[in-house]
Amino acid sequence: MNINEELEDIYTRAIYDGLSPKVFARNTIEFFNEVNEPLKDENIELKYQLKKSQDKENVYLDMLVTIDESLKVFFKEEEENERFSFNDEIDYRECIVNLKKSLDEYKKVNKLRY
Repeated sequence: MNINEELEDIYTRAIYDGLSPKVFARNTIEFFNEVNEPLKDENIELKYQLKKSQDKENVYLDMLVTIDESLKVFFKEEEENERFSFNDEIDYRECIVNLKKSLDEYKKVNKLRY
């Protein structure tokens, strides 16, 4: 039985039983409370899941911003090195190793699995 049919049943019983509008209203409110209770629990669970997802998204966003800023600094140093002929050796492998270490630390601190 769907909600409309159940409400119609409540209304029909109210008329048949000669219930007053107050009793009918009370019965209707009780019905809606019964129907609504499981939805409240589900809503709370969905809000919790949404918050958890948003928190995780913020961590990933922060991680990407940090990587982006590091790369900007790295490319600027490389550009200055070429521009002013500093002849500084850039160890790309070390940069990638440090990036990996940084990502691992982020994963550890924020309890991420990817």
